[in-house]
Amino acid sequence: MAACRACGASLSETARFCPDCGSPVAARCPRCGAANDPSARFCASCGGPLGGPQPFAEERKVVTILFADITGSTSMGEQLDPERMRSLLRTYFSSMSEVIESWGGRLEKFIGDAIMAAFGVPTAREDDAERALRAALEMLERLETLNLTFRERHGTAMQIRIGVNTGEVIAPVDPNEQLVLAGDAVNVAARLEQAAEPGTVLVGERTYLAARNAFEFDPAVELSLKGKAGAVPARRLLGVVAEPSRGLPGIRAQLVGRDRELRTITELLDEAIETARPRMVLLNGPAGIGKSRLMQEFVRHATESRGEIRILRGRCLPAGHGITYWALGEVLRSFAGISLDDPADDARRKLHDSAIEILGGLNLTDDEARRTIHALAMTAALSLPDNPLEGLEPEAVAAELGRAWPRFVTALAARAATVIVIEDVHWAGDQLVEMLDRLLTRSSGPLLILITARQEFAEAHPRFGAGSDHASIVSLRPLTEQQSGELIGGLLDDAELPHELRDEILAKAEGNPFFVEEMVRRLIDENALIHDSGGWHTTGAALTVALPDSVHALLAARIDALPLREKRVLQEASVIGRIFWQAPVERSAGNGAVAPALLALEQRGLVLARPTSTIAGEPEYIFKHALVRDVAYASLPKARRARAHADAGAWIENLAGDRIEEFAELVAHHYHTAVAGQDSDLAWEDDDAGREGVRAKALGALITAGAGARRRYGINKALELHEAALALAVTDEERASALEELGDDHYGVYHCDEALAALRESLALAAGPAGRERRVRVATKIGRTCARWGAFRVKPDPAMVEEIVTRGLEEADTEETRTSLLILRAQAHLFWYSSEREGDPVPLEVRIAWAQEALEMAERLGEPMLLSRAVTVLSSLLWRRGSFAESLDVNLRLLDLVDQQPSRDVQADTFASLSDDLLFVAGEPDRAVDLAERGYRLALGTSDHELMHTTAPLMRALFWAGRWSEVPALIDAHLAAFVKEKDMSCPEVQAGPPFAARFYAETGDVEHARAAAALVGEGGTMAKVRSSRRTMATVVADMAQYALTTHRMDEALALTGDALDTAGPAELRHIAPTRIEVLVALGRWDELRELIERARPLVDATPLLKPIIQRAEGSALLAAGDPASATESLRAAVAEFERLRYPFEVARTLEALAELVDPPEVTDLRAKALAIYEALGARPHVGRVQAALRGGRPTP
Repeated sequence: MAACRACGASLSETARFCPDCGSPVAARCPRCGAANDPSARFCASCGGPLGGPQPFAEERKVVTILFADITGSTSMGEQLDPERMRSLLRTYFSSMSEVIESWGGRLEKFIGDAIMAAFGVPTAREDDAERALRAALEMLERLETLNLTFRERHGTAMQIRIGVNTGEVIAPVDPNEQLVLAGDAVNVAARLEQAAEPGTVLVGERTYLAARNAFEFDPAVELSLKGKAGAVPARRLLGVVAEPSRGLPGIRAQLVGRDRELRTITELLDEAIETARPRMVLLNGPAGIGKSRLMQEFVRHATESRGEIRILRGRCLPAGHGITYWALGEVLRSFAGISLDDPADDARRKLHDSAIEILGGLNLTDDEARRTIHALAMTAALSLPDNPLEGLEPEAVAAELGRAWPRFVTALAARAATVIVIEDVHWAGDQLVEMLDRLLTRSSGPLLILITARQEFAEAHPRFGAGSDHASIVSLRPLTEQQSGELIGGLLDDAELPHELRDEILAKAEGNPFFVEEMVRRLIDENALIHDSGGWHTTGAALTVALPDSVHALLAARIDALPLREKRVLQEASVIGRIFWQAPVERSAGNGAVAPALLALEQRGLVLARPTSTIAGEPEYIFKHALVRDVAYASLPKARRARAHADAGAWIENLAGDRIEEFAELVAHHYHTAVAGQDSDLAWEDDDAGREGVRAKALGALITAGAGARRRYGINKALELHEAALALAVTDEERASALEELGDDHYGVYHCDEALAALRESLALAAGPAGRERRVRVATKIGRTCARWGAFRVKPDPAMVEEIVTRGLEEADTEETRTSLLILRAQAHLFWYSSEREGDPVPLEVRIAWAQEALEMAERLGEPMLLSRAVTVLSSLLWRRGSFAESLDVNLRLLDLVDQQPSRDVQADTFASLSDDLLFVAGEPDRAVDLAERGYRLALGTSDHELMHTTAPLMRALFWAGRWSEVPALIDAHLAAFVKEKDMSCPEVQAGPPFAARFYAETGDVEHARAAAALVGEGGTMAKVRSSRRTMATVVADMAQYALTTHRMDEALALTGDALDTAGPAELRHIAPTRIEVLVALGRWDELRELIERARPLVDATPLLKPIIQRAEGSALLAAGDPASATESLRAAVAEFERLRYPFEVARTLEALAELVDPPEVTDLRAKALAIYEALGARPHVGRVQAALRGGRPTP
């Protein structure tokens, strides 16, 4: 008789535990669960070690749960003697346990007369769901046999009902531990059992999906189960199908079935080289289809066959759904030879020196080269000293990046044919996607941009590459059955597989090369395929190994079958990412056996050692496939995941050193996931101090990373990071900080309603002496935001803005801050003006005095940005007063400051503003065109809003200067941008459609005129005009002029009449010319005289008004019966229009004059007018004058 090794007590042959001391008789294998002699070092069943490192106490697993319950057991108990009932149940439980264990299930517990079992613990099998269902059916069959005995011995029979469900649970890893499972999957299985009819098996949806090819089921029904918010689909199990289908270290087959795709990419590279023009290829397909393998084969082929060629690669990371420009940062670091662990000074030096050298062939100015290098550095989050882009608005930075990268790759291609590979673009954010588009359209030279992405990328970005003849999509489709067979043959050196097994692999892989490889590796792991000197051979196990129906199940089974040390290393590595390094894994795994485990994992084909590392001296690895990493990561308990992310964040933070900004988003991702990931609080249940430390680090990293993303114009990413920071904040100070950052983010993309809301909330939280600095800073930002009044959907209350700015000014303690706030206080007049309120409570002269004081302070400080703001505000206030000439003199000072502005958008705005002044105040259309063109060129590549700030004044200047042929292209640009910004109240945005309608009406292009007029309605321009008459004067003038040109007099009269009701001098100078023409056309002479008298004081500062009034007075004199005086007045108007060089108005006035002069002069005047109209392309006017010259009746 055997004896207990612990206490020596005698043991029966069937004993599992010692009856005296309770010690286990056999040691359970942690790998397969088989019983072993307690003294054994290795498992007699699977050969796995019985000692060694301990696994995690618990893991997340996908498990299939079976619940079985006896129906009617209460009444049965009433009928039977308790001892008889116990005997019956003992037989039942023993028999059912035997069935469950025979199918690989593990009993968790008996609950009264119910049984709960689990399939998939401690080791997952790829067919756990199938095993559970087979066990359930056999339990029903076994019960029929038992009932024969029960009726004979006990005079009764029993019925059971069974529920089976598959889902994720948290489960102990040690097979010797009591099996306690937790998770919703367990509860649903119990509820399914309760809903099942006696003698049936009710199956959950996930179980059905995993086993549907092997079993027959009833159609799904929707069940309302206790504790579940929604309906739960379930199916009754009917039975097994007639014949259920059955389902590399150092193994690398040749590329199969991709010759056509490889040839296509190679030909596009050749085309790029031959034409010296960039080409882009999007390599598209689902996970595992072979994108990376094809890309690798192309790179190898190109390197070997195309001579000198430069290949640079970058990969998009899934962390936080794409770290803004990480892939381009990898390209840049690869080019410059920068390691991730290089000291910051070394990294900066390498980047600067290599960029200077490569950009040298582009003939850039020193300033262009400097800005390009700094923009490249910002892409990789490297900080170079004396950065001219520092402090720019995010949009301006985005524009610089959009110029820098095309220059950079153009310079690369100028030296040698270049291939830039960007992998996994489905993880990329919009900013990177837009940048890739720019690389194609703005670069030159022999360049191929090769992008790999899953199918969801095309769904998210359907317009990517659209409209370009140089962008191609290569979609990888599943391999054919023949090609998959060739792949198997290549993997196994054409070894013969049993037909049944080969067919099963082909059927379940469905043409996915990765699935094929993994199934073959599974056979190797199970010793169904062995390799010896004679090659590959199948063993008798080949037909007993069940292949999974999903790659997830296959990978989970492979990972569960690993030795404990390797499994843990794989799980810890999955937290770092698909690419990982040995050091952080050692830090997390906490033992010195990581290196051999990684070698073993490499030999098993789960990870690959990369030939070079981005961290000098640190081995770098990559998961063979992203799905391997995903499955390993999913198996980690969430509590352990959280701790591992905190470890990863700390390691990266330590590695980054003074290059922390470069890694800020990655650090933020790990720290944030550690404390805010789903159920991450479980990691810190008994460690409040530890969680608080990580939370504080996460908050700081999110703030830093968001600010960095904003500087690179990754506004969506910045908002995501700062909203996450706000959710983590617990103190008023932390919330105020996050809200201030959110305000800056929204301001950067002209979301001023959202920016103001966030900044006001931040201001409210900045209380007490400690908050004074923030209060002053945020007050300045609120004033700055409200100065963009055209970017609000709902205009802010000017009294509120003024109160905040005034309080900030009272608390400001530096000259620079006081100057900035004083400028805003003076500018508050414009807030009142644009709000359509009754009026500014502060006299305009006081505002002007404040602006003058601020200008003097800015001059003392010598700060160009402050000086420009002060000049602009003072000029605007003088304009509002009607001092137009003085306003122009002040504004012209900006020309001396423009080159000192770091931001192209500020420079562009300056030129645009001065263009309007020169056109309408100085009467210099040619000079106005020159400045407007400079502004437009600077605005190209910036935001749609900024672009319209320059297209509108340039269209006006070209119209008045008579350069009409250049206008349509600008109208197209403006209207394309307008449809994206049509909700904005900015007058320059809204100016486009009315101007376009008027312009096309004058040229006779009725179709385009009507289309532009329709946009006026779509953009709500009329509503915006009614709510902002003061600031929309130029828009009203163009709308009225269009109505006048198309003979809709009542509309023109109403528009100009409404505008006049609230017009001050600044508005009158825009409205009066059109209103005068309307009154002349209608013969409303008394109203005309009143308006002329009202407008006459503006003539000296509004050159256009003088000849318009002269022409109108000529019409009035003619109507009054004084043709001689009328003629004199019209001749004076012609002379003045000619002096001003406004050709369209010259021609119109010549036409009017021709009606009054003697016949010899008529033809000459009309011929001159005709020549002007023809040069302009004003077709309706050409037709009218031609008819008059022929002696026909002129059309009105």
